Amino acid sequence: MLSDPTLISLDGGTTDTSFSRISTGNGVSTYKSPDGLATLLVRQTATKTRLRRELRVTSDKVSADPLNPAVNSGKSASVYIVIDEPTVGFSDVELTNLIGAVTAKIFSVSAAILQGQT
Repeated sequence: MLSDPTLISLDGGTTDTSFSRISTGNGVSTYKSPDGLATLLVRQTATKTRLRRELRVTSDKVSADPLNPAVNSGKSASVYIVIDEPTVGFSDVELTNLIGAVTAKIFSVSAAILQGQT
């Protein structure tokens, strides 16, 4: 569980947005931005042999239909990272290194590649 409220930068790093916890239970905590258009979800599930943690940010917006600009509809986009590990066998350092490798690669790849424009 994160602190309440918790801060996330939604605009590329210039301004932190405060997210307040709106629900918690059964391994899931949900946080909302003040305008209600962004959600942070923190989830943890465990089995006898595996532990799975998820951090997800979802942004909602209303936008015009490109084929019919008079019609607006709700849209959402999510970005998340999942850590799926065995309950034994990997140290915290090894997992931290894996997370660092993935996040470093995400930041080193151009936006065009991430958007499928290879």
